[in-house]
Amino acid sequence: MTALPAADFGVYAELDGIPDAPRRARELIRQVLGSHHPAADDSALIASELVANAVVHSRSGEPGGTLFLSIETASGHSDVRIQVRDAGSLDTPAVATNDRDSEHGRGLAIVSALAPEWGSQPTAVGRTTWARIGGREPTAIQPHVPEREAG
Repeated sequence: MTALPAADFGVYAELDGIPDAPRRARELIRQVLGSHHPAADDSALIASELVANAVVHSRSGEPGGTLFLSIETASGHSDVRIQVRDAGSLDTPAVATNDRDSEHGRGLAIVSALAPEWGSQPTAVGRTTWARIGGREPTAIQPHVPEREAG
């Protein structure tokens, strides 16, 4: 995991597309936000779900694959924007309507429940899925993840 400054109040990290990546994402969220940030727990869970989805459902989870995690926040505000850019897949992320007994398919439902805004866009090198949590009005935050291929 390589963490580098992303914006005034944030970082981005390139993570290996392995099953351990969601745990590493949670650790990074806790390092960036600290334990006293009002959105720390929700942010860690959202980052974990978005990273897990990237590992399971995109080419980032193939051998040698990587993904980028971006965490942005502003001093004095509880807003947090989390972005995961993966190497892409054929499917667009959507909240699943799985059977209640299914062991999978709840990640984006959790993200949707915790984040007033989330979305996904294809990029030139894959797909970026993002979530914003906190109390301020929505803002147009541009991704600060470098445009090189995750893979």
